[in-house]
Amino acid sequence: MTPSSPAAVLRNGLRILLPLSLALTLYLYLYPVFQTCAFPLPVADGGGVNTGLAAFWQTARSHLPWRPAGADLPGPTVANGSADAASSPDEADATRPRRPALAPFRLLAFGDPQLEGDTSIPNAHGPYLPHLSAIRAHLTLRTDHPSLRHRVRQILHDAVDLLFDDVPNTVESFRKRLDLFGNDFYLAHIYRTLRWWTRPTHVAVLGDLVGSQWLTDDEFDRRSWRYWNRVFRGGERVPDDVAHLPDGNYVVTGSLEGGGAAAAQTSGRGA
Repeated sequence: MTPSSPAAVLRNGLRILLPLSLALTLYLYLYPVFQTCAFPLPVADGGGVNTGLAAFWQTARSHLPWRPAGADLPGPTVANGSADAASSPDEADATRPRRPALAPFRLLAFGDPQLEGDTSIPNAHGPYLPHLSAIRAHLTLRTDHPSLRHRVRQILHDAVDLLFDDVPNTVESFRKRLDLFGNDFYLAHIYRTLRWWTRPTHVAVLGDLVGSQWLTDDEFDRRSWRYWNRVFRGGERVPDDVAHLPDGNYVVTGSLEGGGAAAAQTSGRGA
């Protein structure tokens, strides 16, 4: 049995890897389609069936370059009576079930993105390979030692720290910086793909947005820039005059104070 040439091995490998890569790439960019992601359809009081498959097909129709007949009609609605009781074509058309339209309010929520930063990078606030600089200082006699033996011992001690502390920290810092960079685009891909397919009317991000650690102002600014310009690029921030608590009297409904199941109503002053 003769060994295969490198060209044949490469050719056979590409025959397997190329279709697999194309299939995985297709799934990566169309995974909401394969997962049948869709917002529930509105159901009128008169009845109608609202299934996940119907919602998926309605979402798919909204992406067609043409609009099928009745795709934008509100529904589903079924008028009282039957088609036999209709006295005119208009009434008969009114009794026909309409194709359900997308819900008027569609909220896409993301939980706890927690963008990390310098708090997860070992040498973010220090020099690279600090013990290498110390060894250089010992060798060039820029440090004071009582004897040559003490100087050599300190050089060997710094060399061990360089090998087992500085080098692993530098490698881990580089890996973590690359991980943060890729994670930003990974989250951005999820946001962009889901937003494109489901077509939400509103997007909300809940939980810790830029991590739960204490941050300096400069680090907060850097993570905020990543949040708005890389991860959730194209999003619109809620204005402060809309997000803050009201200044006057207001009523809180649905409060669970006291541990009771019934909702309580409390009046108070806004902060």
